Amino acid sequence: MINTNGNPNGNAKNIAETLLVVTLNATQAIQLDDWELAGQLLRRREQLLTQLERFTALDGATSVLEKVRAAEKDLLRNMEKATSDAFQSLLQAQKYKKARKAYQGL
Repeated sequence: MINTNGNPNGNAKNIAETLLVVTLNATQAIQLDDWELAGQLLRRREQLLTQLERFTALDGATSVLEKVRAAEKDLLRNMEKATSDAFQSLLQAQKYKKARKAYQGL
């Protein structure tokens, strides 16, 4: 484990702030239906979370991490909505296809 003073890649608060920005950007990418960008940002989030796990003390980052937690809830809500919308579109397309086949069979 690395304490906040010994990390050459920055301190926990800086990493947490970057994590917050990346999380908010991922949420926006999903809202804009840009799944390629969302995937890149989600992978970056994983890297940042891995960096944060190396710290033994997160005292300076606590308030930022609380904001990250709230942003993650929004992110998950948007992902669930997008998934649900995509599933509904798929179901609608299947119903349309069945109706078209039935009509052609008349």
